[in-house]
Amino acid sequence: MLRPVTGVRRSESFFGIPAVPGAFRTIERLVKRFGTENIHLVSTCSQTNEKKVRMWFIDRGFYKATGVLQDHVIFCRTFEAKAKIAESLRLTHFIDDRPDVLDWMKKVVRVRILFRPEEKEIRRFEGAPEGVIETSVWRAAFCAIFRVARSIEGAAGLGAYLMWVPPFFYKKENAR
Repeated sequence: MLRPVTGVRRSESFFGIPAVPGAFRTIERLVKRFGTENIHLVSTCSQTNEKKVRMWFIDRGFYKATGVLQDHVIFCRTFEAKAKIAESLRLTHFIDDRPDVLDWMKKVVRVRILFRPEEKEIRRFEGAPEGVIETSVWRAAFCAIFRVARSIEGAAGLGAYLMWVPPFFYKKENAR
């Protein structure tokens, strides 16, 4: 049973923003491969945007389509908090659209993927941090995770623990 989200009006234009192509399917594949208990989504945003994103997930049928557990969607207010969450969950993979967040993660997770960063973020950070895999397609992100996870499991007998972070939907300025 999904927990209701209060304080968000459906009439807001936010709900017209489409999902990034391949996002739900890729996450569904990761859930099937690694298990629903190992997939976590973390986002840094305001309390107001948290409510909107939670409602957007419900509105789009995200939980049913992907198999992600509702209580595995975690919101925090700072990038430092993301790193602490990743460390406390002993995560091995982290995807984000901001190079500075992935820089925070360099000592916390094994695999960092920069997904569809905004050009201004790349310029501000002067490129992707060292050791980061950069992609703009969900399928490529899945392949990178799967390839690295196989080598981790084969070498050390470990299960992979993943943290997945939006962008699951187009940002307002990119919506058509």
